[in-house]
Formats: sequence, structure tokens, C-alpha cells
Amino acid sequence: MGAVTTYGSTFTTQATCSHGLYYNMDIGLLEGLIFFVGLIIAITIHEFSHAFVADHFGDPTPRSFGRVTLNPLAHLDPLGTLMLFIVHFGWGKPVPIDPYNLSKREEIYVALAGPLSNLSLAIIFAIVIRFLPLPPFYIFIQTNIVLAVFNLLPLPPLDGSKILLNLLPEAHSLRWQQAFDQYGVIILALILFLPFKGSNLINLILTPAIQFILKIIL
Repeated sequence: MGAVTTYGSTFTTQATCSHGLYYNMDIGLLEGLIFFVGLIIAITIHEFSHAFVADHFGDPTPRSFGRVTLNPLAHLDPLGTLMLFIVHFGWGKPVPIDPYNLSKREEIYVALAGPLSNLSLAIIFAIVIRFLPLPPFYIFIQTNIVLAVFNLLPLPPLDGSKILLNLLPEAHSLRWQQAFDQYGVIILALILFLPFKGSNLINLILTPAIQFILKIIL
């Protein structure tokens, strides 16, 4: 019997998109509603993509948990959604997979599927706004780019950590896994919430990459 692990918690943070360019917490009710609807769509597509790719490679675990679906209720984590409103940091429900059913390369594809799905959505809507330049589409593009870039950070439980661990040789991967188990969540919490130069570390880390992608696709 394989060991079931989880992929793609779709961590997101309003702090990442709360400074000017990405998302202003003081905007009106309509814009806020548009943001949260777009975020639900982005999280759903992200988690579905993890599940779909794992299912494609022959792992029945996501399907057995009802995750190969575009129904948002299957992918939204109640606590993660609530925390998004309270502390401006939230997460989706992680997708369970059985690593014994997948090769290391296939695990990398599963981990990449979520962020790449968000980048794909951003590119599609960047094309759409050339013909239909509606403000909600800009918000949706920014939301998806933030999700993609943030989840590629090589820290657990983000997708980037799964990619890194499967790229490393076995011995190094085990050592990094041990380090992640001990310090990964602490480091992630520090870069999310520790004030730094009037902002926080997560903004300083992600903003250049997010702005670069926005300049390319818009």
C-alpha cells in the first residue's frame, strides 16, 4: 500500500497583492467581490490541474478523493478561505497523491501543473483584454500571476518545494526534506508576516517577478 501525500495547497496571500499594483484592500465592494470570485476560479483551476495530471499519469488517488473536478467545493479549504479574510493569507485544499504510483519526473509535472495553469489563465485573459479591456479581467490576470509565482517558491508546502526535492539526487533530496520538515513552515511564516522596510519579505521577493511577467503579457 502506497503512502499518500498531498500536492498543491494553492497558498495565496492578499499581502502579496495588497500594495498598489496588485490589490488594494481599500477598494470598493464590487472590486473586492470580483477579486474573490476570480480567486476562487484560480484556486479551483490550480487544484484541478494537479489532480488531472496525476490522474493522467495513472495515480487513482485524486479521483478516489473526488478531486478530478471543476467543482470549487471540492477544492476550497474552509479554514483556508476564512483565514484569507481574517489574516489576508489562505490556502486551498491540497490534492492527495500516491508517490509510489508516479516517477520523479511525473511528480514534477504534477507539481508544475498548478502554477502553469494559473499562468495559462493569465495569458488567455491578457489576450482577451486586447479586445475587451474590462477592469475585472486585469484583476483576474494579476491574481493568477501572484498565485503562480508564490506557489513556485521552494518552500513547503508550496509546489516549488516538490519540484526542488524531485530534481535533487536522492541523498540530497532526503537532507532537504528533513530541513524542510524542521524549518520550512517557520521560514514561510517569517517571509509572509515579518515586516521589512515598510512592507514584508514576500512582497520584496515576489514583486519583481510578478511585474516582469505582467510587462511581458500585457
